[in-house]
Amino acid sequence: MYKIVGSIVIYNADKVKLNKVISSFLNSTIKNTKLCLVDNSPKKLPYIEGLLKKFPEIDYIFNNKNLGYGAAHNVAIKKYADSSMYHVVLNPDIYFDSEILGTLYSRMEKDKTIGLSSTKILFNDGKIQFSHKKLPSPFDVGVRFLIGKLPILGPILESAFKKLTDRYELKDIYDKKSFFCPSVSGCFMFFRSNALKEIKGFDEKFFMYFEDVDISRRCLEKYNNIVFNDIHIFHFWERGSYKSFKLLQYHIQSAINYFNKFGWIFDNNRKKWNKI
Repeated sequence: MYKIVGSIVIYNADKVKLNKVISSFLNSTIKNTKLCLVDNSPKKLPYIEGLLKKFPEIDYIFNNKNLGYGAAHNVAIKKYADSSMYHVVLNPDIYFDSEILGTLYSRMEKDKTIGLSSTKILFNDGKIQFSHKKLPSPFDVGVRFLIGKLPILGPILESAFKKLTDRYELKDIYDKKSFFCPSVSGCFMFFRSNALKEIKGFDEKFFMYFEDVDISRRCLEKYNNIVFNDIHIFHFWERGSYKSFKLLQYHIQSAINYFNKFGWIFDNNRKKWNKI
């Protein structure tokens, strides 16, 4: 039984950044862990063989096609959920200090009501990345989209709706050591393996985007989601859907899938968990 299994899903990943997250996991102070690298790339990357020689303990799975983010993580979850106490979902563009995994393990061992946890997330320059959020409404998604996409109107909307977006991004509670979080960022999700099994992992209808919102709220049906704000990871956040038309299409389709699933206007659980 592993204490922690980690999974990283890659698609043409940057070699330097991938090395950083792998090293972060494998250099952890907590032992009896396993790291699974799930490759969605269309063909094996030129550096993969060298990487696996450098880190022979990695379980490398090449899918030979792009399954999508959540579906690829499910490959690792299904393989290791019965032989792990905790499962951490990792982006290939994050890194963290050696004590982070052990700290989360200890805290979740003390509080069995927590099914999903995470940490404060920082940009590479040390500024806070407000990636943990309330559950979104269509209005929240629409406003944030327009702010990010419209060069002239965007800043005006950002100023006009600052209070709304600040509350949505939970900025008013970042002075707390820890807080309840309806939607945990998908770049670093530390799950109790039993919780993952109960909710059957990621919903594979979400190819990319909103899969973290979906799994966060389903975890809340039986457990608490907690962000430990006194510890942190770093994330090279690039907001791909704001730069790529194809990724933007995925983002829009996932938003439609999400609101079709849980409700566009009437979503009582959204109101309940956001109020908490």
